[in-house]
Amino acid sequence: MRFSVLKQNLEYVASKMAAIVSVKAIKPILFGALIEVEDGKIKVSATDMETSVKMSLGESFLEGEGAFVVDAKLLEEVARNTLSDQVHFTFEENRLTYRAQNSNYDLPFMEPDDFPPIHFIEEGQSLSFPRTVLIEMIEDVLYTCATDEMMKSLYCILWESEGKLLRLVGADGFRLSLSEQDIFNTEALPEFEDFRFLVSLKAMKELLNYLKEIKDDVVTLVYDGKRLCLGNESHRLLVRLMDYDYPDYRRVIPKTAKTKVVLDREEFLKKLRFVYVTTRTSGESVRFIFTDNELQMLARASDRGEADVEMAVQKEGNDLQIAFNPKFVIESVQHARQPKLELSFLDESSPMQINETDMPRTINIIMPMRMI
Repeated sequence: MRFSVLKQNLEYVASKMAAIVSVKAIKPILFGALIEVEDGKIKVSATDMETSVKMSLGESFLEGEGAFVVDAKLLEEVARNTLSDQVHFTFEENRLTYRAQNSNYDLPFMEPDDFPPIHFIEEGQSLSFPRTVLIEMIEDVLYTCATDEMMKSLYCILWESEGKLLRLVGADGFRLSLSEQDIFNTEALPEFEDFRFLVSLKAMKELLNYLKEIKDDVVTLVYDGKRLCLGNESHRLLVRLMDYDYPDYRRVIPKTAKTKVVLDREEFLKKLRFVYVTTRTSGESVRFIFTDNELQMLARASDRGEADVEMAVQKEGNDLQIAFNPKFVIESVQHARQPKLELSFLDESSPMQINETDMPRTINIIMPMRMI
């Protein structure tokens, strides 16, 4: 079996495979990318048993049929460092050779029979979403998702629907973000039964990358109760949904507020970054003091000095002193898109709720820190 492909195509596909394969796989085969040549087409697949991908590798020359598995990260590195625009594979007599110009590389390979089968969803519930809206919703919540895989019930994003409403929720135990939109009220999008499922952080990142690369106005996901699938013959993604109980996020969202503050997002972000310089390495909190129509932010660290900034705000309700992790606040403000933000508080021991004034269905909740 022999085939030739463009270097840029191989590098792109290999990078997708390398992103999928497990970092700590028990079986060596799970480090690999399966390359299959059949019916005049070249298909490349990878899986970590939770997330799977299958892509077409456009060929410029093809002879024979066969299959082999090669280490995905090795393939990516070899492709990235190849100097010629075209590369050639030869697989014969139990030897896999990678050739580019005057360079040859004998690649180690594994048997394709050991590669776990990937069964994409053929029948299921079709969920159609406006692509750009879904991208924004994912970006609104992904940064608050727990990054520790051991936190199984939080190492994921919650997807749920209520009628024509789609809601995504992310949390890590210290903060929570929620985004919801009426995205099923367009006649062009079919209605479907309410659903609720969890998608891992790793799978969410792959899904987001896929959505950003395609150009379709509407994207359709197929859901069978245990898995989620999207894509076409040239690029398909399969996700096994997480089987955990997601915490009751509604208990974290404040039901009322005794202090509400409206402020300018850009000014708030710049001044918050300024005081964050003081606490960046120590992990200390920043104290927020709301009095009349003024916000004072104080930060102190033994090895980096003190910072004190003020800004004008519009306040309703009680004066308040409360402390937060400035990194969490900065990230929430960075992800906002509107020029004005509304901060809501019950008291100094309750979480802060951040809303964009023109986007009430995007909510950020941040737990306070103990004031010293």
